[in-house]
Amino acid sequence: MTDEQSKKLEELTKLQADTKAEIEKVKAIKDGAKVPDPIQDEKLQKMINDQVAHQIDIQEIKRQEAAENQEFDFFQTSPFGEDEKLTEEIASKRADLVIASAVLGKPIHQLKMFKDMAGKVGARALRKAMDTAEAINGADWFQTGFANTVIEMVTAGNVILPNIPTFTLPHNPYKSAVQVNNVVVYNMPEATSDASSTYTASDAGTSAVTWTASKLAALVYSSEELEEDAIIASTIAEIRNAIINGLSETAAKAIMRGDEATGASANINNASSTPDSNSYYLAMDGMAKLCIDGDGGLTRDIATLTAEDITGTATLLGKYARKPIDAPILVDRSTYYKMMLMVDANSNLVVTTLEKFGPGAPVLSGQLGAVFGFPILVTDNFVLTDNGSGGEIADLNEAVGTKGGYFHFYRPGARWGWARNITIETEKNIKTGQYAIVGTLRADIQFPHGTASVAMGYDVD
Repeated sequence: MTDEQSKKLEELTKLQADTKAEIEKVKAIKDGAKVPDPIQDEKLQKMINDQVAHQIDIQEIKRQEAAENQEFDFFQTSPFGEDEKLTEEIASKRADLVIASAVLGKPIHQLKMFKDMAGKVGARALRKAMDTAEAINGADWFQTGFANTVIEMVTAGNVILPNIPTFTLPHNPYKSAVQVNNVVVYNMPEATSDASSTYTASDAGTSAVTWTASKLAALVYSSEELEEDAIIASTIAEIRNAIINGLSETAAKAIMRGDEATGASANINNASSTPDSNSYYLAMDGMAKLCIDGDGGLTRDIATLTAEDITGTATLLGKYARKPIDAPILVDRSTYYKMMLMVDANSNLVVTTLEKFGPGAPVLSGQLGAVFGFPILVTDNFVLTDNGSGGEIADLNEAVGTKGGYFHFYRPGARWGWARNITIETEKNIKTGQYAIVGTLRADIQFPHGTASVAMGYDVD
């Protein structure tokens, strides 16, 4: 402890003792008073607040002293309390350090990456960056998962998730009541006697919804040559990005094309045979399933895309399209380019691009424009379908699909539940000299408002 810290600690300790004594005096005066004394009450509260503040300052000095004398353990909460501002480089590299440590079986502080970075930004700042408090879910997250910047990358690569309600499932499966309709309000007579009419009862307007999480996983192999620590910096980013992109793209596809049906010719993604048990689309029922197989599902066969198709799907949505910002259009890239050429009856372009939006106009994450006020979200994970299939696919082969489409959906009516965010595990096979790096997530999506909340336009030429 420095001389300045020792002096400060001595002063704070004395102040705390003096404040405590004053508190006892005021309490005695207050207890002996025959009537309430607001002035004494206010004085007492102020002194109690001061005492708490002194105690916090004392604890901070002692914690800093402990930090200077303690060897840092990266898998425990950091003892450091400085308000050092972390650089972008530290934030982006901390997940790399975690993965490298797991792959090589080495403590983080022994990695060449760590030593090089520590030389640039200082060991204390870098150690603070690796604090479990800096990751989303604390110690459990840090030891087996990515840093919070990685989750941001996943949602950035998936244009759907940032724009729908998401939450953490308390347990799996999880059942909850969701408000889907307003209660009915009645006109009732004034109460003028004991025999007045009772109120007319209304339904609560809720629907019981169950989320059952499924696991999506991405596997990447790496050779034991990664133990050459000098090359880890150039390869670790590739491993991380492969896992992130794989999970992000597959989650987006499952939201759009998921179908849990496993029977022969029963799945909308494999209408001519039986799907493989590990097919990603078996994880959950998505938007297309709701439109094609749902009772009263909303679909529109398009062929040549026109402005009337957009108003047509909006009409199908009914009340769920009354507020355009809550009813975006999720579209593949080729269909988006066709949308850009749509015109109204007066040959005016109907798509408004972002640079033409006025100041303060609401914009969704990933939005590229709007048509009749409905936000346009473009995704490269839209699965093109077969011609004349009603939006189904004979045998899922993304390389042969030729028909585009879009989903016009009620944004608050799609609920994504996380049972577990991204985790990463590693295992070495000593017989082959390979490391298996597996990234997983567990989640489910539900549409509490049912088939009325998603409309699908398909077979766009």
